[in-house]
Amino acid sequence: MENISEEQIYYNQDKRALHDRWKQPGDKAKFKSIKDTSPTPMSSRFVRTENTFSGESISMGYESSAAWIKKIGAEGVTFRAYMNDIFRLSSFKEERGTDYPFARTVSFSLSLRF
Repeated sequence: MENISEEQIYYNQDKRALHDRWKQPGDKAKFKSIKDTSPTPMSSRFVRTENTFSGESISMGYESSAAWIKKIGAEGVTFRAYMNDIFRLSSFKEERGTDYPFARTVSFSLSLRF
């Protein structure tokens, strides 16, 4: 949001820096003016406490050796479902950008044991 070069300021700017920025003397804002391209020193103003509960990887399965499985010549069968990035509850919104966005995935597997 800050420390962007003058060449990149029009192409790579966070909308918060446009709307939640310092505009007039006396303003209390998190970000300085987007016209100000002077370097911003490191500080703790962007450090937050994160409280997160997430379901990043969940796997459920079922195994069986029922009589109908033996009739087809197998010892057993396993059905499994895999889920990734199912939910996320957090004290603030996580931003991953466009190169690595959240992608909820569900996949299934079926295996027969002979």
